[in-house]
Amino acid sequence: MNKKNLRFIIALSVEAKSIIELYKLKEINLPPNIFKIYKNIDLNIWLIISGIGNVNSAAATIYLYKSSPKNKKNIWINVGMAGSKNFDVGSIFNIKKVSYKNTLKEESFYLSTLVNTKIPINEIVSVDTPEYNFKKKKSIYEMEGYGFIKTVERFCSRELIIIIKIISDNEKIPPINFIKTTKHFMKSNIKALEELINDYIKISSSIKNKRKYNINIINKKFHITYSSKVIIEDLAFKFEKIYSRKELEIILSEAKTLKDFIREVKKKINSYVLKI
Repeated sequence: MNKKNLRFIIALSVEAKSIIELYKLKEINLPPNIFKIYKNIDLNIWLIISGIGNVNSAAATIYLYKSSPKNKKNIWINVGMAGSKNFDVGSIFNIKKVSYKNTLKEESFYLSTLVNTKIPINEIVSVDTPEYNFKKKKSIYEMEGYGFIKTVERFCSRELIIIIKIISDNEKIPPINFIKTTKHFMKSNIKALEELINDYIKISSSIKNKRKYNINIINKKFHITYSSKVIIEDLAFKFEKIYSRKELEIILSEAKTLKDFIREVKKKINSYVLKI
C-alpha cells in the first residue's frame, strides 16, 4: 500500500469529521494528550485538532511534527471554515497568500503555485479575533492560517504546504448553526479536497528524485560530506523552483569552492525573497 504522507492541522472536530472518515483515521492515545490526534498508520496520515486561533494552530503544528514520523515527502495541510464579505457560503478556495497584521507587525506569506487545480485560488487575512465586518470585499477572513504557515515553513517546502478554506458565512448569511453548516460544506467539498491532495502527492513523489539529481551534479565537482548533504539538497531544490537548472549549473561552474557555491546560491534565493 502506497503511503500518502499527509499531516492535517484542523481547528475543530466538526471540520475534521469528513477527513477522518475519508482516510479511515483512528484516534490514538499519545501522552501527554495535549491535543486530540488521529492517524492511519498504513497510509502515514496524521490529523491533529488544534483548537481555534493562530497560537493554537502554531502549537499543534509543532506538536504533530514532533509526534509523527518525519519525512521530506510529508504534505502539511490546514483546512477550515472562513468568513467573507461577498463570497457564497460553501465556496472552497485554495489559498496562495496569507496576510497577518496586528499593532506590532504586518506579515505576508506566499504558497507555491506549482499545483493548478479546479479549486479557485484566493488569499486570506488571518485574524486573532472573529471578524464580522469584512472590511475588504474580496478577502477571506480566518483565524488559523498564519500560525500554521509561519510554523510549518520552518521544516516543510512550500511546494508541500496546502491551505484550504471553505466559506461558512458572509455579510448576508451569519454563522448560524455552525456545526450543521460545517458538516454539510465539508462533506460536499471533500471530493475536491481529495483530488487536490492527490495532485500534491504526485509532486511529493517526484521530490526525492529531483533532489538526488541535484546532489549528483554538484558532487561531480565538489566532495559533499554527510553533514553538508541536507543543506545542499534543500538549497539546490529551492533554487530550481525559483530560477532554473541551467542557472544553478552556471553558478556551479563558476564556483571555486563548495563554500563559494553555497554562498552564491543563498544570495540568489534571498534576493528573490526580498523582491516579494
